[in-house]
Amino acid sequence: MKEKIALLAAVGVALLAMAGMYRHIENARRAATGEDETLSFVVAARDLPAGATLAPEDLATARFPRRTRPSSAVGGESLDLLASRTLLRARRAGEPILWLDLPEGGDSLACRVPAGERAITIAVSDTSGLSGHLRPRDRVDVFGILPASEGTGTSGRVARLLLTNVTVLAVGTSTAEGSWDLLDAYATATLAVKPAEAQLLALAQQEGDLVLALRHPQDVAGLDPTELPDVRSEHLYAPERLAELVRQQRERVAIYKSGLPEIE
Repeated sequence: MKEKIALLAAVGVALLAMAGMYRHIENARRAATGEDETLSFVVAARDLPAGATLAPEDLATARFPRRTRPSSAVGGESLDLLASRTLLRARRAGEPILWLDLPEGGDSLACRVPAGERAITIAVSDTSGLSGHLRPRDRVDVFGILPASEGTGTSGRVARLLLTNVTVLAVGTSTAEGSWDLLDAYATATLAVKPAEAQLLALAQQEGDLVLALRHPQDVAGLDPTELPDVRSEHLYAPERLAELVRQQRERVAIYKSGLPEIE
């Protein structure tokens, strides 16, 4: 009897050891394949009926294991693209939103245009378009190089700030933030602007040239174009104007020497 108990105990210990080894091997396999990695996805913040127009308060993000994610789930980085979109299928609170739940072509350029704004495409060159470094979702200031106004006694051209803190929707034909390797060359940039701003750009690119200036991602402060005076051709040869620009440059260099500028 004692021998049988000892044998059963030994078998039990062996089974427990095998189970532990299996768990260790399985955990190692999941770690190697990334199955235990969690990713952020957009979910319904409350029960949403079919046909609902999505508002920011209807949506949230949650993390799910990579191995359980639906193939067409909307990633958390696309949360801001879903506002004002129509939901084709009802979703329960906490359920992932799928691209299949949205109208066909929902990831098109038109669906990326914020409500109340318009998409307008402008021509850019290698220099005016930031030499291949512009990306969708970047923000830029738009400068116009325009003929001097008649009757002002000024000849040549003027550089004028037209718009500030404008979102780039597309670079060339690309609207995807991650397709940097496809953006070696492009001849156009598509911007999201107000209707009146679209009028301004439409006229400005017929009258002269447009140049884009890239902003830091955290720099969202507005700038009144009327507070930045035009730079005229004669300023290039005016000692007092050049002296002021040199002074401003020295201040900027001093800031960078003391550390990267802080964005408030």
